[in-house]
Parts: sequence; structure tokens; C-alpha cells
Amino acid sequence: MPNTMFFSLLLNIGLLVLIATLLTHVPFVRRLLLNSNNPVSGQIALALIFGAISIVSTYTGVRAQGAIVNTRVIGVLAAGLLGGPYAGMGAAVIGGMHRYLFDIGGFTAVSCAVSTFVEGLIGSAFSKRFKQGRLDGTGIFLITAAAEVAQMAIILLISRPFQAALDLVRLIAFPMITMNALGMVVFIRTFNRVFIEEDSVFAGKMRLALRIADQSLPHLRKGLYSTADMESTAQIIYQSISCAAVMITDTRKILAFCG
Repeated sequence: MPNTMFFSLLLNIGLLVLIATLLTHVPFVRRLLLNSNNPVSGQIALALIFGAISIVSTYTGVRAQGAIVNTRVIGVLAAGLLGGPYAGMGAAVIGGMHRYLFDIGGFTAVSCAVSTFVEGLIGSAFSKRFKQGRLDGTGIFLITAAAEVAQMAIILLISRPFQAALDLVRLIAFPMITMNALGMVVFIRTFNRVFIEEDSVFAGKMRLALRIADQSLPHLRKGLYSTADMESTAQIIYQSISCAAVMITDTRKILAFCG
């Protein structure tokens, strides 16, 4: 059974990474992730996206002694880290309610729903630290592991009979803690590509601006009085960027035009 759980979790993580990769190529999702001050509609959208990921994780889990061995923690924690507290708790509510309704009256239905809410709180609590770049792969691994340990504790506290809960935790704790923690690191790094690519684009624009400034500076040292210098500057800008035309003006007249 443990080998089956490890393999199932590995497949589920692979599926989530595939979903994450596809999402990073959706312009709408990229804008939401890059916007540090999303409006309410943006927060709701992120909650729905990661809530749906949590639901997928529940459906793809494998049953074990009345529980579902799954990767739901990844979607909920990622919502909090990437989207902020509102997105994190929204995804937790969606994932937790679905988990309860998925197996109403089940041995771990209530405890797993509650633990999903707790995981949302944990992800939300570390959101600011993550966005400040103060949370590396090791930190993400430890936070996810702590969230899964909390889930095991909640199962022991809520699920009854206690002996059955204890037997379940002994069976699923190690696979879920280790695999989900590793999976979370890979999942977050997949989304981090969005930020890396954005930084690369910004760096490219900065290099372009500096190159234009360096080439134009000899023509601008004399001020805006030389028509030849202004035309040369306009030509430099026109050849450096994709645009229909370049115009240099002062407050009264056009000094140079190219295009």
C-alpha cells in the first residue's frame, strides 16, 4: 500500500505541474499573478482557479482506510502564497467544502475539510514573506510539511474511533508529508517562471533604454538647438525600437521627425 500511495501522489503531482505549466501560458492568469494588488474580482478568480486545482486533487486521490490520499494541500497553499490571504482562504473554502461533500459522513470527511481550511490559513500567513522573496525552496518544503503534519494532528483530534484514526495516520503520514512537500516546491517553481520571465523582459527593456541613452548622449550634450543632432537622436530611437515614427519636440515646435 505505501508504494501505491507514493506512486499515486507522484502521478498527481505530475498532473498538477502540467496544469500549472498550462496556466502560466494563459495571459489572464499571468496578469493576476503579476499584479500584487489584485481587485476583489482578481482575488475571486485566483480562489476559483486554485480551488478547482484542489478539487482535482481530491478526485485523483487514492482511497486508504476510509481516507483519500491526495495532493489537495498543494493547490490551497499555493493560492495563499501566490494570490494572498483572500485567494488562499477562498481556495481553502472551495477545496474544504468539496472534500466534505465528496464523502459526507465519511470517516475523515470533517477532519480533512477542517485541515484544508487550516492549510489555507498557513499559506495566507506566509504570503507576504513569499512575495518579498524571503521564502526559498527549503522554506516552502518545510511549510508544506508543517501543513501536512497539522492535517495528521487534526485527523487524530476529530476522526473517531481514535484507533482507526491512529492506524490511518501511521499509514499515510510519511508518504503525504514527503511527497506533497516535494511536489509543492516543484509546483511553485513552475509558477515562478512567470516572475522570472517578467524580470527578464524588464531587464531587456532597461538594457535597451541604456543603449539608446548611450548612443544619443553625444548628440544631446549641446542641448536641443542643433537640428542635425536632433535628427540623429530621432534616428537612433527609431532604429532601436518597433514604432511607426519618432518625434522630438520642445514646448513650441517639432525639432526632429523620423518614420
